[in-house]
Amino acid sequence: MTQLQPVQLAEFYTWAGTEGNRRRKSGLSTRTVLHIHRLLRRALQQAVLWQLRPTNPADAVQAPRPPDIEMKPVEEERAGELILSAEGTEMFLPILTALCTGMRRGEILAIRWSDLDLEHSRLTVNQSVSQTRKQGVFSKSPKKKKSRRTITLPAILMDAIRERQKEQQRHKELFGPDYQGLDLVFAMPDGTPWAPDRFTDAYTAFARSRNAVGIRFHDLRHTHASELLRRGTPLKTVAARLGHANATVTLNTYAHVMSGDDEQAADLVGDFLQKQMAKQRKKEPK
Repeated sequence: MTQLQPVQLAEFYTWAGTEGNRRRKSGLSTRTVLHIHRLLRRALQQAVLWQLRPTNPADAVQAPRPPDIEMKPVEEERAGELILSAEGTEMFLPILTALCTGMRRGEILAIRWSDLDLEHSRLTVNQSVSQTRKQGVFSKSPKKKKSRRTITLPAILMDAIRERQKEQQRHKELFGPDYQGLDLVFAMPDGTPWAPDRFTDAYTAFARSRNAVGIRFHDLRHTHASELLRRGTPLKTVAARLGHANATVTLNTYAHVMSGDDEQAADLVGDFLQKQMAKQRKKEPK
């Protein structure tokens, strides 16, 4: 650690961005490399505070800058086609849940029956599923308080969830004592967690078979938010459903969706003033 130099960190970041993803035999995303850089910088800064190093080598290395990820909400008609094509498959409920709630992949896979209030059609997001090479699949609580939230569910999703409950009961009877009772809604037939990587592979194969290669699973979250905003849902409400720290994050992400709101506001003000002016003219003495 005491011999670590900035050039070594720079070389490591280059390697990580080109060969670091051993599973896919490709580079890690720029955002992941940035997370690694931030973690190393914090660790090395602690070494400086403990006087184990005179300087922090990470300070001398330019942090990788991830490109802005293009937000691609799914068009209304195509979203409907996607849901219909998923009926009868294992992808139906995850896709419907993402479109109806705007939840992230890890949050959806972590839903437990105890998180659901079937009587009042509500879901509390309490945890998220993650996967690493060392730890495998595990659940964790959200880092940000806003990520823990309660979402009201539409009737179409509640019906699908109740069907899922019946299906899972059949699985429990089939596997008997071998069934893993982890209370997960999106479990494998034997009750074990649906690993995020395995889920992504399954969704990718499904999208390819349905001629929907360009639709990423995360795009369904964007679709949920975009459609709500287009229909006049308050920004604060959308931010709360998405689990954003504040409405500013939502505004920065979906500002282009709301670009038409300014024109609508101008029309509303204009109509208001015209009506008031006409009203006052009628009151004027002739």
